[in-house]
Amino acid sequence: MGYKEAVATIRSAFPDLHLSLEDILCEGDKVALHYTIQGTHRGQFLGIPPAGKPFSVTGMINARIAEGKVVERWANVDILGLMKQLGVVTSPMQFEQAGST
Repeated sequence: MGYKEAVATIRSAFPDLHLSLEDILCEGDKVALHYTIQGTHRGQFLGIPPAGKPFSVTGMINARIAEGKVVERWANVDILGLMKQLGVVTSPMQFEQAGST
C-alpha cells in the first residue's frame, strides 16, 4: 500500500481525525516529532467494522533530512492503545495472540 492509499484508508476509517504536535526537536540532520492523534472510528479499519468509539493515542516520528527531503523515517504509534479503545482487545496478551494467527 502506498502512502496516499494509506492516508485515504485512515481518513475513511476516522473522518474526524485530528493530529496535535506535542514536541518537535531538531539536531543536525535529524528531526523528532511527538504527536497525539484523536478521532472517532466511523469506517472499516484493518478489517475492524466501525465501532463509533472515540480514541486518543500518541506516537513519535524520527526522520533524517538531506537536501530538504526526508530520506529516512522511523515511526511508532500506540496501536495497542488504539485497539483497546476501539474494544478490539482487552489485554496485551490478547493482542499478541491475535497477531500470531
